[in-house]
Amino acid sequence: MCCLAVHFSRYIKQKLGADMNVKSILLYGPSGSGKTMLAQAIAHHTGAMFLNISPSNLEKKFEGKTGPPKFVHMLMTVARNANMAPVVIYMDEVERVFVKGKKKSTGPERFLKDLLDYKKRYLQPTDRVIFIGNTNKPHLMDEKIMKDVKIFWDKFLYVPWPGYASRHRIWTSLMEKALGGDILPDDLDVSSLARVSDGYTAGSIAYAIKKTLTQRRIEMMGLRELEETEFLNALSRCPRSKPEEEKFMLAFTESCTNLKKRREALQRNKADDSGKKSKGKKKK
Repeated sequence: MCCLAVHFSRYIKQKLGADMNVKSILLYGPSGSGKTMLAQAIAHHTGAMFLNISPSNLEKKFEGKTGPPKFVHMLMTVARNANMAPVVIYMDEVERVFVKGKKKSTGPERFLKDLLDYKKRYLQPTDRVIFIGNTNKPHLMDEKIMKDVKIFWDKFLYVPWPGYASRHRIWTSLMEKALGGDILPDDLDVSSLARVSDGYTAGSIAYAIKKTLTQRRIEMMGLRELEETEFLNALSRCPRSKPEEEKFMLAFTESCTNLKKRREALQRNKADDSGKKSKGKKKK
């Protein structure tokens, strides 16, 4: 967040090199991991205007051939206005924009061509504007689509499932907030809740706390102590798909960073070096 705040500084941005000047970031990770909240926190922390161009806001709007160009032109005119800066342009469900649709589609994929064009040609290095995208289904963007994905998004940031320490902190802070800032009972084993919730996102933990610590249950705490097992019923209703989804996330990481190709190149170079050494020994 602090790095992005630097990019919104008028004076620092003028001195940044081309490699350092980030115009767009794609956040990817499981649903409920806090990607949207992170984008909103960036806008709040930097005092930026938050323009939401998610597919849900674009579908069946600005129809016709001239609709998408007019909308993107209007969007960039507002975003580049120095009086409006800084600006965060947020795009949820990115995969729906980059997946190609039918010719007469009214979906959000109609805006991709103009977004690519305007970002490349009209967004200047000095403009205090940044695109922040969000997807929890990166596996829907295959190798054909990845070409446009890599062109549009300058950086990729993986927002994973929380680890044990993070889950412990999430349980503690959200329960204390639900209790009105009161300290949790000493006999409540938050450590067990953090272990049981392995594979669940922060959103799932927040849901379990919200459904368990109702106003009625909080009022009854003086008569009946709060137990860890009370949260399990609500938590079990949340999806726990880490083993399956993590494979998709890791595959997307390799694709967007070209990690697989670089690894194969290193292995080829290593094999070539070992082959040259063995030939040299035979000559001796």
